[in-house]
Amino acid sequence: MSIKALTRRARETRYWLGQACLPLWADVGVVRAKGFVSALEMNHRPDDDGPLADDLGHAGMAALFELAPRVGFDPDFGAELAELATAALQGRTPPTLTSEPGPSGARSLAGQCANLRALLLDATRSSSATSDAVAAFDVLMDEYLTPEGGWIAGYDTDGQPSRSDMPAFLGRDVARALGPMLALVEA
Repeated sequence: MSIKALTRRARETRYWLGQACLPLWADVGVVRAKGFVSALEMNHRPDDDGPLADDLGHAGMAALFELAPRVGFDPDFGAELAELATAALQGRTPPTLTSEPGPSGARSLAGQCANLRALLLDATRSSSATSDAVAAFDVLMDEYLTPEGGWIAGYDTDGQPSRSDMPAFLGRDVARALGPMLALVEA
């Protein structure tokens, strides 16, 4: 596959973020003036009794909403939500946000995002890496990112979702994988 195929996937990334993911989390995933909810249920609704996100959740959603100006989502509103997430962390030690790729074939959103990010680093130098990045993006979109703008955290050995919700902290992994995809559209 060519860099054109990867660029087409990058446009799909921009559409998913700007038309599905950010609007969903901005609408039902945030408690105004307090921050983001810890997770959305699999039906893309907040758990009415659920707590607010912890430090990692707020940091994850701040990273995601920092992409707002790049995808057509209202940049001022996106910045407001990123600031809200950051404000929820004020007075605390920023969480250490390091994630390593999962084991080969890991059936987790974090592992798939890390895999895509690593492949994207090599995609402009190698046609095989470009092809692998396209395939990794397709897996991410088909298996982990929902058309409504949420995500599935991972799958168990039976192929069922390993969680019954969409945790906010995984917004950071999504942002770290899809940010380089957006750069392809902007180049």
